[in-house]
Amino acid sequence: MSLVWSVWKLFPTEFSRIALDAPAGPGLFEVRHVSTGEPIAFAASPDVAASLMTLIQPPASGLRSIFARQRVHYRPGDLEFRTCATSSIKEARAEEDRLNGRRRAYLQRRKAAGWA
Repeated sequence: MSLVWSVWKLFPTEFSRIALDAPAGPGLFEVRHVSTGEPIAFAASPDVAASLMTLIQPPASGLRSIFARQRVHYRPGDLEFRTCATSSIKEARAEEDRLNGRRRAYLQRRKAAGWA
């Protein structure tokens, strides 16, 4: 099964007044740094748009910061994302496992060849 990924899109900034263009249902997302290409996040989610929004929310302050989830420490304008919509979270998790397996196999081949 081959799923279709969107093109890379920039996160909207607080000044751009552009809505986040991501599926509001199950799927996969990948986030990377624009200039370096460094992978920031890759996950399956039951609501891709909501998951992406949690990555770029301002950090919690005061007592809430003790219990807050760790956030990405980049400005939204420095990040880009792509998404892949699926029909169910089960399908999204299966695709996530498949892609992580391919990534591990690639890195093992690269290490065996002495490239890493």
